[in-house]
Amino acid sequence: MFSIDIDLAKQLLSAFDGKIVYPKESRDKIFEKATNAVLEKEETKKLNRHHFKGVKFFSSLTNKSYYTKTNDKGTLGVYEFDTDIEIPNNSNPSKKQILLKACIDLNITISNNETLYQLAHKLEKELNKNS
Repeated sequence: MFSIDIDLAKQLLSAFDGKIVYPKESRDKIFEKATNAVLEKEETKKLNRHHFKGVKFFSSLTNKSYYTKTNDKGTLGVYEFDTDIEIPNNSNPSKKQILLKACIDLNITISNNETLYQLAHKLEKELNKNS
């Protein structure tokens, strides 16, 4: 018999998300699959360390719609809505200018020294409040 932490067991079981476990598989194979699923979920949590919820918004600076989400590197990504292309860090106008103008368009109170991430969180908060 082997012992297992209750919290770990709950994580491992929830990792299957309703998938059927076939009795033909060995206990070790099932445990390996569950462990990999838990590790994958943990890695995803690490990537979204800034907790961006992702919102769609319009910026009158460019007259385009955009959306935010955490990119593959775990940082804030701003994407053109129509093309799904991420705005590069060195773009003109910059991500910060696009978000700043979107915040101004929505009458969100901002200070002069807001960072890109602060602007994104304020924008998300405002847009999620209205939905």
